[in-house]
Amino acid sequence: MPMYEDPGGALARAEDDATLHAAYWDRLFADHEEEKKKRGEAEGGGEGGGEGGEAIEWLLSWSSCRRFVAPHLPHSMPKQMPKHLTKHLTKTMQTPATTAANTAAAAASTTLAVGTGNSTFPVELHAAGFCPRLICSDFSATVIAQMQAKHGGGGAAEGLAFEVQDARAMSYSDASADCVIDKSLMDCLFYAASHQSSIERFVGEVHRVLKPGGKALFMTQRDPYQVERYFFGDTTPVTPKQNDADGVQSRGISHHQGRWQSVEFVPIAARVNEDSVVVPGCVCLLEEVFYD
Repeated sequence: MPMYEDPGGALARAEDDATLHAAYWDRLFADHEEEKKKRGEAEGGGEGGGEGGEAIEWLLSWSSCRRFVAPHLPHSMPKQMPKHLTKHLTKTMQTPATTAANTAAAAASTTLAVGTGNSTFPVELHAAGFCPRLICSDFSATVIAQMQAKHGGGGAAEGLAFEVQDARAMSYSDASADCVIDKSLMDCLFYAASHQSSIERFVGEVHRVLKPGGKALFMTQRDPYQVERYFFGDTTPVTPKQNDADGVQSRGISHHQGRWQSVEFVPIAARVNEDSVVVPGCVCLLEEVFYD
């Protein structure tokens, strides 16, 4: 069952590999912004809002799945921390000394959220006190400009930034990030006819920028058998300066995926509405709950 919003069936109508190019998404986000303005004018001013409203919120919202995601994120005792997270997050914060140490470590950490579009997910988790230094990126310059304008350039909140980056060829140095978050970028890549090479480079780039011991969180509607080959399977090394069908130039990195220390699949399920879109604010559950 799909757990994402496909605005107007945009992905379903995409031709061949259109979704692998920034121009496709520039047009989609520009059209989305224009429609939003028209709706605001028709309703007598104002652009509306609310979680899952004006943003194109792919897959899950922050409020829906934070109890699964939050324990894996860099944190300095989060603001407005939900009660169900208290026990987990305070395990290593038993004394003022360990609290200070964790706060300092979190403040020094860098988290990359890739392919974020105009999602409020990374903005909300940052506002809740997670990922003190968070860089949100997308290869659509149009949507990054929109997010910079909405959130004050480098971010209305200290430590929040928006950058134009292609997740298949990021400009960040090797071993420079403590955590990488993907919420349905992999899903979008799967829609393309020649998605294999793009996903291989994407997963390889995530591994490259992670520090030893770093974490990558992939939120996807795909089953494990569809994605595990990109973490465990052998893939063909990429020749430097090679341009594939998607027009992305390789950094010359061999994307053999046997380098991941460990990979864990956690199936979760959520309530969806009549359009198969996850209901904003609903509580996600471990999928096994529905089979008990």
